[in-house]
Amino acid sequence: MGTPPHAGQGVRKRTETARGRSYTATHGLWPRAASVAARASRTAVSMGSVSAARSAVRAFGQTRKTGMNWVDKEFSELTTRELYQILRVRSEVFIVEQGSLLLDVDGKDIVGTHVLGVEPAEDTQQVVAYARLLKGEGSEIRIDKFLTRMSRRGDGTAEALMRSAQEAIQTRWPGAPVGIQVPFYLREFCEGFGFSKREGPYLEHGTHFIGMVWQPPRARARLFRLTR
Repeated sequence: MGTPPHAGQGVRKRTETARGRSYTATHGLWPRAASVAARASRTAVSMGSVSAARSAVRAFGQTRKTGMNWVDKEFSELTTRELYQILRVRSEVFIVEQGSLLLDVDGKDIVGTHVLGVEPAEDTQQVVAYARLLKGEGSEIRIDKFLTRMSRRGDGTAEALMRSAQEAIQTRWPGAPVGIQVPFYLREFCEGFGFSKREGPYLEHGTHFIGMVWQPPRARARLFRLTR
């Protein structure tokens, strides 16, 4: 695995440019894709549009402005307000909305990297999308706690969050493979971002999950050389 970022490599606040790195995101969808995603959002959970994922992903590069900022930070770099909003939105989605009985504050936040989708508000900014990045086995980086607030379902926010998480991983750990565990019905959504099934389905907390992995181009090339 690539090494964790040094202290000076902390906050990465993205500003969208032709270079495609770090950006203040203006992610959404063209009207046609947005209407499809909106229909899908009626049955979507924390990750937003599901059945329309591939259409949304294809349309991702042709977006309307939403004024959302994307930031990835280490735990020590989070402000008190940001940490409060992260814990609040996770509670809203995983505990209140989905009825999870698992302890959300699991002790891993301190060693994780936190990807935030922040929406400006009248009095303060609001975290409306979130994912946590953790070191997995070997060189792998895991994405978990992936969610969007209910008000940001079906509008391309979930797709923007996944892209931001993948970019943060490849910036901090270049070439590292990426693992994720998702409910089975989100398989197509993840496949739209290059993930492939690795294990499952298996039953966990009453829901069928699958394990998926994404091998970025650099990691695939290295794997090819090792297996020749």
